[in-house]
Amino acid sequence: MNSDAEIAFLERLYALPSQEEHEQMKNDPELNKLAESFVVESELAAGRVGKDGIHCYFCGYDTPTSSCGCPNPESFRCLGKRVCNGCQDAMRAVANHIAAICREKGVNRVSSIRLRLYYQLTSAARAVGDEEAHNYSQLHFCLSQAEPCDDEPDTFRSRLLRAFSRSGFLRFQALASALEEESRTAMVMAVMRSGILGRPGRRSVDCGFDLKPADRQFYE
Repeated sequence: MNSDAEIAFLERLYALPSQEEHEQMKNDPELNKLAESFVVESELAAGRVGKDGIHCYFCGYDTPTSSCGCPNPESFRCLGKRVCNGCQDAMRAVANHIAAICREKGVNRVSSIRLRLYYQLTSAARAVGDEEAHNYSQLHFCLSQAEPCDDEPDTFRSRLLRAFSRSGFLRFQALASALEEESRTAMVMAVMRSGILGRPGRRSVDCGFDLKPADRQFYE
């Protein structure tokens, strides 16, 4: 399925609010064909992840690819691999976040910017992995080997980057999306702490942001 067809399918899927329209959708041959094509392509892509070919090495989709231009090709294991624009953009977003973490001072207090950015990265890694697993196959576990407050700058950066190759992590688009959500949550909490929207504990639900208890405790 090409991108236009996929967009058309998703638009039609999410534009069916009523049960009657849902029944019509199930009986629509064209839409069913698009849905079937979407599922088949997704399954094929999942089976190609981490394998060399004309498809993207990281997401497995058969889309235009090129050599990756992210700043961490060895750590992200994209050196010599075919990468689509979506995965390349995601790698750059993750790389920029890591660079932002490393630019900040390692101050041992809750208000430390480095600690907050590091928390966002590890939380995003847990969200896209298996947070119940604590071993080197999980990015969040490997990231936890870095000490944002105690490590020397070079050691800290090296441990963060090594976490990706050590865990064999490939889901950069999912990680970048989770990071964006973590950053958005942090921004919302910063606004709420400023008093513009009231106290976090009282107004978070009213504003439509339902945070996990651990997240609220950290940002407060």
